[in-house]
Amino acid sequence: MRAVLVRKTIDVSRLMPLAWHRHVLFLMAHHKVGNFSRPTSFSEKVNWRIIHDRRAILRLTCDKLHSRETAQSLGIPAPETVWYGESLDGLVGTAMPDHWVLKPNDGSGQVTFGAGAVRDVSSLRAVTDKWPKKSPPAMDGEWAYKHARRLYIIERMLGTGRSTPVSYKFFCFDGEPRYVHVIAVGESRFDRWRQKVGARWPPEDTPMRFYTPAWEPRDAQLADFPLAKVAPRPPALDSMLEAAAKLARGFDMMRVDFMGDGETFVFGELTPYPHAGLTRFNPSAFDLELGAHWTLPQL
Repeated sequence: MRAVLVRKTIDVSRLMPLAWHRHVLFLMAHHKVGNFSRPTSFSEKVNWRIIHDRRAILRLTCDKLHSRETAQSLGIPAPETVWYGESLDGLVGTAMPDHWVLKPNDGSGQVTFGAGAVRDVSSLRAVTDKWPKKSPPAMDGEWAYKHARRLYIIERMLGTGRSTPVSYKFFCFDGEPRYVHVIAVGESRFDRWRQKVGARWPPEDTPMRFYTPAWEPRDAQLADFPLAKVAPRPPALDSMLEAAAKLARGFDMMRVDFMGDGETFVFGELTPYPHAGLTRFNPSAFDLELGAHWTLPQL
């Protein structure tokens, strides 16, 4: 019942001017009124960007294929794109790797996994039909998503197919990585998640942790996700920091996402609106700490 009420509230608020709509979303997520005229927290500044920032530099950052091409042009490794298209019909008969990942080019949080050749797309449609017909970030004002092509992407899955690589998400300010958010989904948790058709990624019980570029662990986390144990410093950290700085160059804030095993890595995506500014940080002081690094542009 509560979920239905939340959905209806969001649908109604989408009829409002964008700033009002973002205030409704922020109040529902953070249980307080956001200050979008003089923002100080990271979450408030993300919402400020959503409401105000329409600079050309942001336009194509949410188009996954375009961002991947940008990374490759800078010499940064990226996962192999096996196929992309507007309809899943073209998949039948396409040569496929042993393990692969299907995701929307213009979405966030939707993903499904497969193995080998696709002989019938009906099972995939059972999953993708549950994905929104329009990009929710775009409907909620995240402007760059409106310029991402509406496509499906299939890429070769890293590893054995029994688990996913570790995610390294670099929060960069004025081109400099300041924090890395590390998310590791183990094999058993991945198996449980795959049994839930249409479930969002990552699984809701996934341990996570923030680190500084010097790999100093922070006791800070997103929402109610468990705090992960301190992990060893990944051998590829310096290379990832260098690559993140290249991709974040010219942006006042950009989250640069990589995937890997700690020794090697590939590009994931660029994220100009992390968590849409609607996910609580725990402790809340970390939201202010992140925000202090972000100097908003003069538009």
